Amino acid sequence: MNATLNEGQIKYVNVYVRAHACLMLFAWGFCCPNGLLAARHFKTAWPGGTIKKWKYWFAIHMSFQSVLFALVVLAFMIVVVNLTGYSTLSKLPYSAHPLLGFITFFLSFSNLFFAWMLITSTGGRRSLFRNLHLCVGLLAHALSVPLILTGFQMPKMGNQMCSSKAYSGMYLISLIFYAIVEVVLEVMGYKILFKIKSSFALFYLLMVAELRQKLQPFGLDVELIIQRIAQNPRHKKQQVMELLLNKAIEEKEFTQNSFKQIQTLRVIKYFLYAIHLMVSFSITFVLVIMVANL
Repeated sequence: MNATLNEGQIKYVNVYVRAHACLMLFAWGFCCPNGLLAARHFKTAWPGGTIKKWKYWFAIHMSFQSVLFALVVLAFMIVVVNLTGYSTLSKLPYSAHPLLGFITFFLSFSNLFFAWMLITSTGGRRSLFRNLHLCVGLLAHALSVPLILTGFQMPKMGNQMCSSKAYSGMYLISLIFYAIVEVVLEVMGYKILFKIKSSFALFYLLMVAELRQKLQPFGLDVELIIQRIAQNPRHKKQQVMELLLNKAIEEKEFTQNSFKQIQTLRVIKYFLYAIHLMVSFSITFVLVIMVANL
């Protein structure tokens, strides 16, 4: 703490520094984790639901990431103009903050390019840009953690913040909650996948044989069609019930119960995501208010 005070802290925090901190907190504390969750765990959710031909998960992900990018650019420009250049701090951890800021800004800008290439590419190039978009996004999110934690200790943030552990503690709570939600959603995703495979193994065999018989004479990509059907629960349920029309009542009831269990798991995922939205927004909002009133 003495080292912190020796860096010449001030009691009054510059309005531009506060604006920079508030924008970055909202970008990386709220927009980034919720955008990641939507893309990682809800690609097969909301079957058939679209917003102007965009699937719900994509619309949510793009909205969060677009706001994030706009906030990061604005916050970056505010602090660069205010400092009229690069920071002159030389001691750690203060000197790490501007370096991490420039790296994270570059990654955010690069990821916007990779996202555009992902949308407009096909075939092998699409797979390449998908992996680049994922890796760069995760790296930027990871670097935002030390970026924010060191930001709380910057001399320009004043004695009030640097001498208090409340800011870092609240931010770490939001990170821990995000990690818990991430793990739970991942486990539930595997449970849904296992339930689908174990319950509808016979259906897959029947569907594949039927589709190949009907579509191969027309030169259509049967494997791609099967993959799209597998990703659409509503279409899948319709196909299953058609194949089970002549089956025993017990088999029909078992299949219907399996669909209900899968749907219940999906609803729990939606509910958990909604809770994370509320919790992350609440913590970030309180942090922003606290920083704005320094």
